[in-house]
Amino acid sequence: MKLEQGPLCPDAAVLRQLCSGIDLDTHPADPQVILHIESCERCQKKLEQWASDQRTVVTQLLNLQNTSRTCSQAPSNLPELSGFRIDRELGRGGAAVVYLAEDLTTQRRVALKLIAITGDDKQSLRNQWRDEVRAAARMEHHNIVRLYRVDETSSHFALVFEYVPGGTLRDWRDKAASPVQIVKFIRTIALAIQHIHRGGILHLDLKPSNILIDTSLGNSWDHLVPKVSDFGISSWNRVPNNVDPHHRQPRGTLAYMAPEQLLGEPSLLSPATDVYGLGGVLFTLLTGESPYRGLSDTQITQKLLNSDVPTSNEALAKAPQGLRKITSRCLEKHPQDRFQSMQELADALQNWHDPSTRTGTSPSGLPFGLRTFLFAIPTVTIVILASIWLVSPSLPTKNATVELPDQRKINEWADEITQEVATFDVERATRLIDSTRRLNQHVLSQNPISFEHCLQYGKLQLQAAEGFTASLNGELHPFADTLLTECIGLLFQATELRPNDQLAINELIAARYTKCWLSEISEFSDESIRDPDHNQHPWISGSITIDTVPYLLRLENRRQQIHWMSQFQDLLRSASWHFRWRSDPAKSHLIEQFEAQLWNELGDARQCRDLAVRHALTASQVTTAGWPKLPIEGWVLSDSRSDLMRETILCYLAEQLWSFTAQSTNPEDAVGRNDLSASDCGDMVLRSTLDFMETQQFDKQLLPSILHIELIRPVARISTELRRESRLSTAQQWQFGFLSLANACQREYPDDINVTLSLSEAHLQAWKNAIRQDDDVAAIAALEASLAAAEAALVLAPDSLRARFQVADRIRRLTRFQTQ
Repeated sequence: MKLEQGPLCPDAAVLRQLCSGIDLDTHPADPQVILHIESCERCQKKLEQWASDQRTVVTQLLNLQNTSRTCSQAPSNLPELSGFRIDRELGRGGAAVVYLAEDLTTQRRVALKLIAITGDDKQSLRNQWRDEVRAAARMEHHNIVRLYRVDETSSHFALVFEYVPGGTLRDWRDKAASPVQIVKFIRTIALAIQHIHRGGILHLDLKPSNILIDTSLGNSWDHLVPKVSDFGISSWNRVPNNVDPHHRQPRGTLAYMAPEQLLGEPSLLSPATDVYGLGGVLFTLLTGESPYRGLSDTQITQKLLNSDVPTSNEALAKAPQGLRKITSRCLEKHPQDRFQSMQELADALQNWHDPSTRTGTSPSGLPFGLRTFLFAIPTVTIVILASIWLVSPSLPTKNATVELPDQRKINEWADEITQEVATFDVERATRLIDSTRRLNQHVLSQNPISFEHCLQYGKLQLQAAEGFTASLNGELHPFADTLLTECIGLLFQATELRPNDQLAINELIAARYTKCWLSEISEFSDESIRDPDHNQHPWISGSITIDTVPYLLRLENRRQQIHWMSQFQDLLRSASWHFRWRSDPAKSHLIEQFEAQLWNELGDARQCRDLAVRHALTASQVTTAGWPKLPIEGWVLSDSRSDLMRETILCYLAEQLWSFTAQSTNPEDAVGRNDLSASDCGDMVLRSTLDFMETQQFDKQLLPSILHIELIRPVARISTELRRESRLSTAQQWQFGFLSLANACQREYPDDINVTLSLSEAHLQAWKNAIRQDDDVAAIAALEASLAAAEAALVLAPDSLRARFQVADRIRRLTRFQTQ
């Protein structure tokens, strides 16, 4: 079912969070996202690329399992720090040593920077590193290494940073890259540094070893994500007159240090100082060496102060002329001769790469997956949007003599709303909502209202909302709902201004669909998003769907129209089955009423086979007319038949399973202490389903993958909801039925990895039920059984990423549970 698969694949940041050991049990929507990732081909391809470069998480956990199923101690030659398990040293420099460690509180891998507090001047050292903490705490940017928290003991000052496993730029500088790739890479760093400069902070130690590399998107230069680190000598841009002599000493790395840094005078430092450092990094990427080299610090210092910019370097001479000029300007001796800001440098790099393109920030999110399924919608980049904003009659142009606050605020808003979702927390999302509301009020108060502004700002807000919706962080879902409400208001106004504009209609439909889908996966406590007469999302999804019908009928592209109509059908039909299986007939009936109303209002489109078969698959239609036959030909959408075939098998299988659990009135019998009864139950459901598939002429080999990929989702979701509602006996019934079915399928398909992975999931549900009963013995037994099944799957398919994922996840859970 489309609802269970979800309308949006998680982006790379979400995959990184998941594979880095995020605490999945704390987010209500997590089981849905995890199961989607385990089965979605697109996500699997991304994960396989990620896994080919970074397997350290799984390797560490597998090694942990091979040695002990309990917490292992760090090697004796490594320091011990309460709350952390230190794995190995990552690097050292100056007074600090950085270790790879596991934060036992959050169960995630971190870079633990330890500064030993020794000597007589301990307070001065504490002040120095507290300056670093204050600097890092003010920086929130997806290209800056994130500081999680700070700990202090009597002997150490510990900074807990995000762990970036791809090494540093120093490790990559000898790997071939084209000038265009280098320019894009350096420009990304420049914009990140510009972000910290706006906060009044200078980095002052930009060099290849302080730029970490995130390879989660791939290991080619086009996919590397730089993250700036090590703000140990960062400086506030405002320095008091009575500067301590200690701070007047030159600090930094000589090979990348601007001449004014040698004087140790803070008042001489400016953003142009960091421009010099990044220019040195650019020089290194172009040539493979630092700008000035020597046998001693004295020789390097003499060259730095007295020699001209090394433009005669043989390797640099091979670079394009315009790029050489940019590099040379960065490395000018006098700060006034350099670019005066990182933004100015970024603009120069962009203009070199594409002189016809106006500089701007491109969106970080991916296009909405389902919207690009059947038709191509031109992606309007922030570059174009910036041009629209800057030349609009209601806003001043970039070359205007006086720059009004509106332009600056809009640009800041655009930069913020296109940031990676993973960088947002509740506080930052709240600020984004406030600025979005102010912007929308401004747009809608203009006379006349601008169609272009409504459409373009609405599209940006929709893109951000889609990212928040797909986030593993359930706390962002209410903000996604608010963003959707805001963007729907703008897009609705756009369609009022131009009723037949196809792009505006399509974006409004996409926003309404996303709001429906979000209401399906999220449980909100805010009563403002609920109708007072109905409980949670059935009324929300249904009413939004019916209100969207007039816009569906306005679509001129038939394939596009059938696509969106089928999406709303899938959403309502899936929700109806869901409530039926969790024994909530009132909600199931309510959703079916909306589905029937939708069907009646589709008009001539009801003649389309794609829509007619979907309507026939609703529970009420199946009860009345039986399961529909799926024709071979005559479909508008190319994947309709294959999708509906799998859905038909899923619905039949789940219906049989639901019938068994609904008939089980004794909770003790449902838990399944009788092995023979369990075997009979699973065999009964399996045989009935196989006979049905034969009647429908479906391939019986589809069943194992449907068991693992499709059926796990409603089982896990329903079980989670039942546990939250304290309906534990019903949750146990579902778990028992699913386990018995998985066992029966294993006897039928003994070598199929999907069946073995399903067994692992069935035991995991038993573990969660046991936890709710405070039965630690049963919980550990269930989790060990889940791990054993995952390991058996790994034996069947050693290269299976899904099996490796399950093994790693089960070990992580078992280790943490036993520790607690």
